[in-house]
Amino acid sequence: MPVHSRSHTPPLTSAPQRRCVSCRGAASKSTLIRVVRQPNGEIVIGADAAGRGAYLHRDPDCVAAAASNPKLLSRALRRQVSEAVLSTISQHADLP
Repeated sequence: MPVHSRSHTPPLTSAPQRRCVSCRGAASKSTLIRVVRQPNGEIVIGADAAGRGAYLHRDPDCVAAAASNPKLLSRALRRQVSEAVLSTISQHADLP
């Protein structure tokens, strides 16, 4: 009986997907704004920052929805988000 070799075909890889905390829509990481709560408690915006992260679409509607309901980001980051952070996030939105 012949022995069949199984070829291992790696799965097709795509860009990592993340979910927007505002609209709950999935998108690639590169198209989203990452908001990070660093281990020292500071909240910063940046893809390369270490810590607990939350993602938002760059769409002004998603950013406005997050700004009008700060509980969305606060819940994702497990820390209260200040108005200053929300205004900084709105600066990163793609404005028409």
